[in-house]
Amino acid sequence: SSSESSPAENSEESWKTVRSKDEERPKQPRQHEEIKLSILQTYAEKAAHKP
Repeated sequence: SSSESSPAENSEESWKTVRSKDEERPKQPRQHEEIKLSILQTYAEKAAHKP
């Protein structure tokens, strides 16, 4: 069945679309990544402090 390969292709296409949009506005994605990293770091620290 050819429908099995379509999900991967669709996700790759959407990834390319997001990627191209990021390259159109180089400043925002970088800032978004930094915010995301800081949030992940905060979660990691909270998880580490859990008993």
